[in-house]
Amino acid sequence: MIAKSTYLSHPGLIRQSNEDFILADDDLGIYLLADGMGGHNAGEVASELAVNTTHTYLVERLLSASSNEISTLLSEAMHASHEAINTKARNDLSLMGMGTTLVEVVVRDNKAFINRLIIVLT
Repeated sequence: MIAKSTYLSHPGLIRQSNEDFILADDDLGIYLLADGMGGHNAGEVASELAVNTTHTYLVERLLSASSNEISTLLSEAMHASHEAINTKARNDLSLMGMGTTLVEVVVRDNKAFINRLIIVLT
């Protein structure tokens, strides 16, 4: 299956800035969407870090994984993103309290594997 993606993001009617971060990797079938949590600190930092960390994690492991292992890889990638956000906030206290949602989709063998998470630091 050949996928060709497109996406659009909008800040909505309430917020001035957009804290979304989207990555579409059609070649590997990886689609990631993070929405920084408005009202929390540095949502745009958290969303970008979550997507980039997840993509890197999946790229390094996905090609050698069987379809049966993809759900586990998605969970592990979420955990890696959570750890990266925690570490960044601990190292830069101005980022403490940042949060994001993250949705991961991997398409392989005409199946979509989907995982979602909300990451909030307090």
